[in-house]
Amino acid sequence: MPSEKRSSWLLPLREICELADGKLEEAERIMEGAYRRLRQDGLTISSPRSILKTARAVAAEGASEHGREASRDWDRRVFGASGLDE
Repeated sequence: MPSEKRSSWLLPLREICELADGKLEEAERIMEGAYRRLRQDGLTISSPRSILKTARAVAAEGASEHGREASRDWDRRVFGASGLDE
């Protein structure tokens, strides 16, 4: 597979799977929530990269709704290291 397709499809989808801790139901909830939010805002989804930022927000909201304690490790995994180590 060419590297362009790898970056535009596989890497964002893999990150969404990581956000879901590899759980199919959680991945589906995150993707559906992100899709619904983007469509409500009138945005198009041209690739998984265009949904990734919203998927991160949906995953974070789901964690607090399901009573998971917010931890620095989980925040880093969802949002990356930027801003947390400053």
